[in-house]
Amino acid sequence: MFSLPSEMVEVYLQRRIKDLECLQNSLRENSVEEFNRIGHQLVGNAKNFGFDSLEPLAHRMEKLKSSELSSSGPELVREFSTWLDEQLKNKQRGSSETLSEL
Repeated sequence: MFSLPSEMVEVYLQRRIKDLECLQNSLRENSVEEFNRIGHQLVGNAKNFGFDSLEPLAHRMEKLKSSELSSSGPELVREFSTWLDEQLKNKQRGSSETLSEL
C-alpha cells in the first residue's frame, strides 16, 4: 500500500469541485446526459485515485434516469457535495482515503 502524492490528491479534489458545479448546472438545465456523463467519469476515476467510497454514489449518478433527475438529482448532488467537503477537510488535516494497492 502507498499514499498518493499530496499534489495529485489536491488536483483530483479541485477537479471534483468543478464536477460539483457542472452537476448543479445540469440540474438547472435539466440535462440528464451531462449528469450521467459526470457520474460515469467519477466511477472510472474514483477507484484509480483510491476514493472507493465515491464509487457507489457515482454509479447512482451514472444510472439516473431522465424521469428521476428532478426528484433524485438534487439529493445525489448534496451527497456528492458532502463527500467532497469531507475529503477536503481530511486533506487539510493531513489524512485522506487515498490508500491504494498496486
